[in-house]
Amino acid sequence: MLIIHHITINFMSICLISYVYGKMEPFIVNGDHVYIEKFPHSAFLSAYCVTRYKTTIHICGSSILNQAILLTAAHCVYNCRRNSHFHAVVGNEYRDVGESGHVFSVSKSKIHDNYTDTNSQHDIALLKLKKSLLLGPRIARVSITNNPPKNVVAFVAGWGVIDETRDLNTMWLISAAQRVWNRKECMKKLGKIPIGTFCAGITDSNSYPAPGDSGSALIVNNYIQIGVVSYKLPTISNNITVYADVAYYYDWIEKNSKILYCI
Repeated sequence: MLIIHHITINFMSICLISYVYGKMEPFIVNGDHVYIEKFPHSAFLSAYCVTRYKTTIHICGSSILNQAILLTAAHCVYNCRRNSHFHAVVGNEYRDVGESGHVFSVSKSKIHDNYTDTNSQHDIALLKLKKSLLLGPRIARVSITNNPPKNVVAFVAGWGVIDETRDLNTMWLISAAQRVWNRKECMKKLGKIPIGTFCAGITDSNSYPAPGDSGSALIVNNYIQIGVVSYKLPTISNNITVYADVAYYYDWIEKNSKILYCI
């Protein structure tokens, strides 16, 4: 019998020892509208990023690891200086606070040490919130595992553009089903992909993540996160997305989320 070891990260005690237009990035195209209770781990991330050369405003997805830590893509926060500002909206299917949502400021971040903007390897990062989340039906943790279930349908969810051609936005959370490809068939379709990644998608479907979904979670069995949206190659396929492999980075996530929580 295959035993799957997974962890829901909770560090509460370990430290004792309207439509939006403009330059925002697009999101899941042709997906299904869903309520936050179906994806309570989802957090909308807005960034005011100050770099050495310019200031940008962009949006990403993220997932809730525990009451204080979010998991996202490294390129969502890379090169952003200390005077940058990040805010996460949780507990709402709309990407604003609304009646049931809450907004939290990010105090610290941890990007994988080997990530650079010259390639898409190690595209993973952690964010620490200034205040802890109150968990419940609309705000819940993901679980991570170094031995995820195989051959099951996965789902990704995010907010934003629903039509890339016409650049149409939506405020509502939208999800899409994804088939996880094995590495051989992925490389046959996309060519070489970085170690620590995998690809997923449905080739005959018109529902898929778009660039602003970066950092959003790929979920199986309703709560186990297996991937983080990293990038796609639209000149080859809009339908196939490359994800950072959570199982590959399991030890890194566990170690660095503990460190980040305690500083």
